[in-house]
Amino acid sequence: NKGTAPPELDPHARDCAIMCLSVLDPAKMTIATHDIRRQQALTVGHPTDNAGLVKAQLIAEFDLNKTIFKGIGSPVARLYQRTKLDHDYTWDEAARTQIEKAYAKVPQHVSAGEPLLKFMATECDFAIEHADGNFMDHLNFCQDYAAIHYREASPTVQLLHSILGVGSNIFPMSKDKLPTLTSLLTPAEFTQIEAFPTLLRLLLSRQLMDLAMQNEARLDSLQSGHMFR
Repeated sequence: NKGTAPPELDPHARDCAIMCLSVLDPAKMTIATHDIRRQQALTVGHPTDNAGLVKAQLIAEFDLNKTIFKGIGSPVARLYQRTKLDHDYTWDEAARTQIEKAYAKVPQHVSAGEPLLKFMATECDFAIEHADGNFMDHLNFCQDYAAIHYREASPTVQLLHSILGVGSNIFPMSKDKLPTLTSLLTPAEFTQIEAFPTLLRLLLSRQLMDLAMQNEARLDSLQSGHMFR
């Protein structure tokens, strides 16, 4: 109605709206922007001990229900998951400068094409992952890490690795959209993405690792795996 202000979005909806707009903005999505932690990982290609160089501070307004882990029911499990996400980081300035200089020399990976990004933004539900970022930050990092350090593999697999389900039973894409998804991928890419939800659960439950350890002597002859869910 004329003269009536539009309803205020709740924080979760606002964050998702901002995320979708950034995905569809070519100027922002051509090359992803990474925080210092991810810049360091992209540069060196392995975990780094930053003890004494960075301070972690709890975020008072952090809400686990606005993340992909909102479905966790156990209070203990929720507390454990929050301790992994609920931090704001302050870096030593010299360390920050060193990381930024090193990262500036890393080849910048161009993100996926607009049709795929538009599909992710308008047809899927990638809830925010962190209070100071969103799930797209995580996916873009995975994509760029693969492009830099696993050059023989398609980085698109890492960009979409969780589109068919994450470990906490959040499903960013509904099953009826599978035909559209497959039309945007190669068969090899879809095979990897399709396997992720099951493979992740097998890893988290230790079943796959236990099976591998029991058959360690035969792993060199392993050719393929079949999963059902």
